[in-house]
Amino acid sequence: MRKKISKLQIFRRISQIVFFFLFSGLFTLTFAELKQVYQMLLNGNFNFVEALPRLVEAVTLVPITVFFGRFFCAWSCAFGAFNDFIFLISRNIFKTRYEVNAKL
Repeated sequence: MRKKISKLQIFRRISQIVFFFLFSGLFTLTFAELKQVYQMLLNGNFNFVEALPRLVEAVTLVPITVFFGRFFCAWSCAFGAFNDFIFLISRNIFKTRYEVNAKL
């Protein structure tokens, strides 16, 4: 017997698809900018004026992620959407159930 999919689940999947295609570059760009700031600190040539645009992006996206937590990852995070799609493909097409070892 097939489980009925709710309207909320359909809306969530649509939201994930939209955010995955529109904003996946935003998250990779944020991590690249954080890497640049980290390298500036390690190399000893940190200049606040030069690093400010990189810091603004990180300071806006990281707190949003922390504040909204699971809601953000389930509805608008490109990485969360990618994880859900991989899970759906493995469960529905390959019929595998991936479980993490309890000791891990």
